[in-house]
Amino acid sequence: MSRANTFHAQLHPLGYRSRAWTTRQYTGFGTPEETNQRFKLMISHGQTGLNVAFDLPTQMGYDRMTLWSWRVGRVGMAVDCLRDFETAFKTSR
Repeated sequence: MSRANTFHAQLHPLGYRSRAWTTRQYTGFGTPEETNQRFKLMISHGQTGLNVAFDLPTQMGYDRMTLWSWRVGRVGMAVDCLRDFETAFKTSR
């Protein structure tokens, strides 16, 4: 196998020779409202990519009213429904 073809599959035609790497921040905590405030703060400071951190009950497929309720929002954003995503990603225009 030729080394010239080793890394031919790229997102951009010239790879990252024509544009800077996208640096993403992994964040999210508490409620969708709190996560939204954090997203806005990070974007105002120049962040260009965001990845959402979910709390353990959300990752396990549970809602807030379970035996896992003591873990809700502790290490990530709590999500129970589509409205939670809409709230977290709502922009102020």
